[in-house]
Amino acid sequence: MSFTEERAKLFYFAEIGLTAGRVGLSRPDLPEITNLKQLSGLKGLASLGGVNRYVAVPEINVILVADLELNKIEKLLRLRRGDFAIEDGASYNQWQRRNTNAEIRVHPECCGGMIPIYIGFSKTSLMIDLIPNHSYDMTKPLSPYNQTIAIRPDSFVQRFIDAVRRSSKDYLDNS
Repeated sequence: MSFTEERAKLFYFAEIGLTAGRVGLSRPDLPEITNLKQLSGLKGLASLGGVNRYVAVPEINVILVADLELNKIEKLLRLRRGDFAIEDGASYNQWQRRNTNAEIRVHPECCGGMIPIYIGFSKTSLMIDLIPNHSYDMTKPLSPYNQTIAIRPDSFVQRFIDAVRRSSKDYLDNS
């Protein structure tokens, strides 16, 4: 669930230790890409029947590929049949752990970047035990890290959050 001030009126937000978002992947010789407009004149790989993430930059030569997945992306980049691809960052990180010899450059800032995943708990739930957040700083914007309320440390919901964070860490450490 993404955080907004409007949602914060109804939900308490907690980070769970995972991230989501898209990253760019390219041949190693491409310079750092921070904006898709930098890809003008290059070949962008996209999944046939999928979302065209290059639509904002018509100067990109979009190469549509059936069943585009990371092994195929790596091969097409290596063979210079494409210059760039946009992929889910978590999927790429997991794939990269198993394919350490792959020569792919990652562009973390080009496509929105990675953002933390939050879990939201209804403030009206009978399972949540809220207390004032004494660390709240009214001079800073409201955020998942700066909320007016906190969860009682020994509560069921806090134990649940801790278990999800441990599970997330185990997943990341072992994938």
